Parts: sequence; structure tokens; C-alpha cells
Amino acid sequence: MLGRIYDLVKKDLTIHQKVVNIWLLTNKCEDFPKLPPQICPCEITLKNGSKFRAYLDQQHNADWSEYGNTWAIRRNGRRNWKIEDVVKWELI
Repeated sequence: MLGRIYDLVKKDLTIHQKVVNIWLLTNKCEDFPKLPPQICPCEITLKNGSKFRAYLDQQHNADWSEYGNTWAIRRNGRRNWKIEDVVKWELI
């Protein structure tokens, strides 16, 4: 049991890997969800290979919205992507 706990919290795992491990230990009957909970920051990869920090935004029909408060977002506005445009996501 201590070995399993150590594997869950060791420092070389990403936050996403820790969440996946905990999910799989507590929910043996279900696979990891296809989409993250809304408003959780994630790193998304688009079909063209571009990576962005984003979150599922309930106000935009559960589309991905750019995450953060950078000068580019304040100047140009927050970018949004359709769920189908994202091929991979990881919690950050």
C-alpha cells in the first residue's frame, strides 16, 4: 500500500499523471474521462500540432477557451477552439 501511495505522489510525475493514477485507483469501473472538468486548466494540442493552455468553458457551449491573463490575451482577446479541433489534453 505504501508503494502505491509513493507512486501517486513522487515528484517526477506530472499533475496529469497523478490525477490519472488517483482516478484509476478510485474508479475501477470507468476509464479516465474523455474531457476534463470545466474550468480546470489544461495543455491542449490541436490537429496542426500547436499547443496552448486552455480550459473547457461552460459559457461557450463547452468549447475550449484560452487560459491565462497575458498581455496578448488582454490586447487581442481570448481565443476559443471547438472540442473537435483538440486531439490531446493534459491537466496542468
